[in-house]
Amino acid sequence: MLSVSLLARFSNYGKALLAVCVTIAAVGFLQLFIPVRIVYLVPLTLLASLWGRGPAILAVVLGFVLFDYFFIEPLGTLLPENPGETIALLVLLVAALVTTRLVDAAERGAEAAKEASALRRSEQLKTTLLRTVSHDFRTPLATIKANASSMREPRLAFSTEDRAELLAGIEEESDRLTRLIENLLEASQLEAGAITPEKSPQDVREIIEAVVARIEKYGESPRIDVSIPDDLPLVPCDYVHIDHVLTNLLENAIRHTPPGTPIQVQTSVDRDYVHIAVTDKGPGISQSDAERIFRTFERANNSGRGSGLGLPIARGLVEAHGGHLWLEDVPGGGSRFVFRLPL
Repeated sequence: MLSVSLLARFSNYGKALLAVCVTIAAVGFLQLFIPVRIVYLVPLTLLASLWGRGPAILAVVLGFVLFDYFFIEPLGTLLPENPGETIALLVLLVAALVTTRLVDAAERGAEAAKEASALRRSEQLKTTLLRTVSHDFRTPLATIKANASSMREPRLAFSTEDRAELLAGIEEESDRLTRLIENLLEASQLEAGAITPEKSPQDVREIIEAVVARIEKYGESPRIDVSIPDDLPLVPCDYVHIDHVLTNLLENAIRHTPPGTPIQVQTSVDRDYVHIAVTDKGPGISQSDAERIFRTFERANNSGRGSGLGLPIARGLVEAHGGHLWLEDVPGGGSRFVFRLPL
């Protein structure tokens, strides 16, 4: 059986032949009204950008022959009676072939540059990924190992409260590791364009309250004030994805919120969108960092914490829903991350 690439190549040659026939027919029709002459070569040279150099050269040469045969005196032959006509035809043929080659070379150059850029970005991501994994995974793993080793030490006698505290630390750091791994997997899926939300009508209040309850379970987060209107409509979205978006935004806010200051979660409806905002009273983010922080593995200049994955993943998941996530200034200091989802 013929391979898919070979079939595609034959298909492109067939398209080129069809394009020649259509072009010659169009020129023949237009010749009845205006002397279009050699302009037939123009659309044929553009085939190089569509189907490659081979089909384009075939189209140009065949178009040249057919045009000479049907439209250059004497008709029905390939030898024009005017020598100047012959030279003009040959010059235009060479020009068309050169143009075809240049278009094909430009296409190949652009493709090569694109592949080189993707390769450089891939290498950069790998390097940053290794650095991030070695840094962000080390702390929870060290805590888990220290707590587990302490509990196995026969010479140490722990009270029930101490043992419970050690086990809680293991559980918390295990959850942290799980979130890091999930973020890495989700980042790679977003990078490959492999995430498709499974939308269904969802109660945003339920998602927000579930995320807040899960975060407050650890007991170290600041107070989270939630404001949701009673008439908020159901939103078509992927529950797991929006849960992840809110979790990342709230965890980001917690990292930058001073002790004793609350975080606010507010929702509203604007025409065909529902807006969800997470506001903190931290140091804020400079305008120079406003877009950079949404790039993978990037952090704000005033923060060395975090993996640099939460915000890019949050934006990617929101955009996969047809929405958008952005940063707003807060009067008096702080940051407000707002995302909208279409209704």
